[in-house]
Amino acid sequence: MKLVVFISLVGLVLTENVNTKEKLLTYIAQELTWHGRNGSVTFLHNKCEFSVTPKSKDWMPYHESNFSCPDWTNIVGEAEGRCRVITAAKAAKDFVVRALDIGLFNFYDGKAWLFSELATDTNNIMLSL
Repeated sequence: MKLVVFISLVGLVLTENVNTKEKLLTYIAQELTWHGRNGSVTFLHNKCEFSVTPKSKDWMPYHESNFSCPDWTNIVGEAEGRCRVITAAKAAKDFVVRALDIGLFNFYDGKAWLFSELATDTNNIMLSL
């Protein structure tokens, strides 16, 4: 997955349109929650937390997920769905979209953070060649 994200980010280098922003926010959300377990992550030098809780609705299993950075803002990203990993990423994306909308960070801050995360990830296939 890291290889696909890295290759796709090449197109984000100089452009900033609606479709590009949507892709960037999706990649940020995936990077924040790629392992799909509960935990803490750092986003733009802020400690953030997310949780994925298994539930049951009409005898069908599903997951509820929350993503927040309590020391930074009171925004809480929320999502629910059948897949644990996708639900976590949707909650993170909900948070990131809201934070971008109110101006907590901008497109270029998000892009710089994502590139720095990919560059420091020792499991990144592109950078370990």
